[in-house]
Amino acid sequence: MILYQGTIHPNLNSVPKSRIVSIVPSISWYLYDLLDSNSIIGISKFCEIPESVKSNPIRVGGTKTPHIDKIRKLKPDLIVANKEENTKESVEELAEDFDVYLSDVSDLDSMYQMMLELGLICGHQHIAENWVNKISLAYTNYKLTNQIKTPHRVAYLIWKDPYMVACKNTFIHSFLDCTGFINCFENRERYPIVSLNQILEEKPDVILLSSEPYPFNQSHFEAFGDNPCALVDGKIFSWYGSYIFKSFTYLNALKGQLNSIK
Repeated sequence: MILYQGTIHPNLNSVPKSRIVSIVPSISWYLYDLLDSNSIIGISKFCEIPESVKSNPIRVGGTKTPHIDKIRKLKPDLIVANKEENTKESVEELAEDFDVYLSDVSDLDSMYQMMLELGLICGHQHIAENWVNKISLAYTNYKLTNQIKTPHRVAYLIWKDPYMVACKNTFIHSFLDCTGFINCFENRERYPIVSLNQILEEKPDVILLSSEPYPFNQSHFEAFGDNPCALVDGKIFSWYGSYIFKSFTYLNALKGQLNSIK
């Protein structure tokens, strides 16, 4: 059965899930902050395990290519998936045998909803509420610190050959917008292919080259000539869940760096 985000009732009365497979890297990180790590029995090959965790979950393939048979052998009581990161076919096949929580995160509000719903499903609602409150307070303090600063106009690149940028209807765009950036490509949808000339024609204050999914590095600056460029940690802008708590300290430092190269 597919448990769609936004349909989980606050009065849910069920046995908490304790054998969980997550095929969403950012949510896996959150689950390690939410649960006893032994409850997480399977993760994707792209998921990271916090240094403090000693358990060793089974790797169950990629986000787009999960190993269905391997997941079946683990007999999870919950699989955590995402509408954007995982394929419709994989989710539907897994849902034939298991409960699949299908998250759909596009901004901070839907992120908070996802965090609270997983807390409810897994029987750790209080911990989930604490994380939401912690992130919300950090975000409020960040906005107060940056309220009088002029926003940077940026192009946020996620891929090369061809170049692809993050645009509206993505979590990255929403997070850029709410943390004081103006997306040069805000009128485009999702992750369009753009040419080098199209990027330069927008005249961004800074071109942000993300560390993921494409591993940009300083050698890629040359293609943009004299236009200011900066490498950024892609997880800061795209790993929704408890990882976002790290973002506000990072962004304060990044804005100082961008002011010096603008």
